[in-house]
Amino acid sequence: MNAARKIWNGWSLTARMLTLVLSLFSGMLLLIGASQAGNAVGLKENTVVTDNNIKLGDVFYGLEGGADKVLGPAPQPGTDMVLNARTLMRVAIALDVPWRPTSTADQVVLSRAATTVCSESIKDELRKALAAKGLAGKYDLDFLGQAPEITLPHDQPATFDITEVSFDPEKDTFTANLSAPSGGN
Repeated sequence: MNAARKIWNGWSLTARMLTLVLSLFSGMLLLIGASQAGNAVGLKENTVVTDNNIKLGDVFYGLEGGADKVLGPAPQPGTDMVLNARTLMRVAIALDVPWRPTSTADQVVLSRAATTVCSESIKDELRKALAAKGLAGKYDLDFLGQAPEITLPHDQPATFDITEVSFDPEKDTFTANLSAPSGGN
């Protein structure tokens, strides 16, 4: 402590003032940098989109403005879209967003919210419709390809109507047309 005091006392008043000013300035820079780091723009790595369009705020957090800027159409309900680092950098540059990728692995996965009518609900309603057409007894429903599911926008109810159904007893097959959401919605 005494050695430091001797050095300090040996400095001129100008050197002491300059040291004090530089110390205060460095401290202010650290505080400003820390506060900006807390408000930094970053990626929303996984986002659920409920709108028909992707907005800047769906991709980046910490924006000071422009979060409602439309970037393009959202993926179809129930599907995902991946924006890679290159695409994100192009968006950031084009819209003057203060963000740059830290690696080529940076990405944003945008998932479109959806309402799904499951295959079991569809099978249950088809059994009722086929029973109304005279099909009785125990049977199993098989579909060409995978069992059907209906994917609707998230704000639509999980309802559907069977608009047409027919059964061919000779071929042991049926056909049906479904409409979703149901006409009552």
